[in-house]
Amino acid sequence: MNYLIDLGIKQETIDRIIELNSGAIIITFECNQEKITNIINYLKYVGIKNIDDLLIYEVDFFLKDFEEVKRKIRIEDYETIYNINQDWAYIEEI
Repeated sequence: MNYLIDLGIKQETIDRIIELNSGAIIITFECNQEKITNIINYLKYVGIKNIDDLLIYEVDFFLKDFEEVKRKIRIEDYETIYNINQDWAYIEEI
């Protein structure tokens, strides 16, 4: 999961992802590097700041289809972006 470091994800976050998830999830993260990279870059682009927390606590979000992520979090949806930045758990509501 070293590709996450290149995306600005902290080593502590990667360690926590590995600690909290099954081997199957970790393998899925390794096998879907391009999709996960696209999602992380998109979240940064729209202004999501707490990506590390999302990776730790909402790992399934990063396994969604990229187009679905773009539909759920649109750049012009300031309220959703604000709410996610205030509390990562808000992502469960969208």
